[in-house]
Amino acid sequence: MVGTIRIRENIFLNSKILLYVMLMLSASLQAQTFSSNEQQYVQNFPDYTEADADDALTAFNACYYSTTRNLYFEQSTRTGKVSAIWTQAIFWDMAMNAYELTNDAKYLKLSESGFERVWSGSKVLKDKGSYDPVNGGMYWAWDQKNPEGSPLPTMGKMACINYPTVIGAMTLYNTTKNPVYFNKAKEIYLWARNNLFDKEIGRVADSKHGSGNFTN
Repeated sequence: MVGTIRIRENIFLNSKILLYVMLMLSASLQAQTFSSNEQQYVQNFPDYTEADADDALTAFNACYYSTTRNLYFEQSTRTGKVSAIWTQAIFWDMAMNAYELTNDAKYLKLSESGFERVWSGSKVLKDKGSYDPVNGGMYWAWDQKNPEGSPLPTMGKMACINYPTVIGAMTLYNTTKNPVYFNKAKEIYLWARNNLFDKEIGRVADSKHGSGNFTN
């Protein structure tokens, strides 16, 4: 049984977010084909272009992205709290999708800087990043009130940051062919398999805290 995580979600249901997401998804889809009762149906989508995708993400970044923190704010006012750590991964994926659609180097640069920020931390906020260079793995830590010096060794290393890190690193490796990303993906995958995966029954744990066993 896969471990579960309860997350406090702050979901922005304003029309801007929905429009941006729709544009990003639609830019790569011109039509969707499916079959039912041996008949073929084709549902046509508006012909969004690569330029539309570029405009959408540019507008999104103008409203939410902090160039000093290299993170996205929770609100479009660009003040107050930054978004939760799990939403940062979604925004990173949007940037990577934009690069694949437009081949614009600015989105690849944004994707690489976002990955590096999570891995190594922020010189502005003075956190150490999620990667644990001593014991391996990625911390799930987002201490916005006291970021300096965090994460602490007692904080958890959740499955839902370690495995997505592998995906992110491999996506960047497939795009850039930079072996650094491949090595990071391999390292985190092996750590997660040895520390979060129950080889006897095949379940993935929620997290590991400190030097103890994983928790479900």
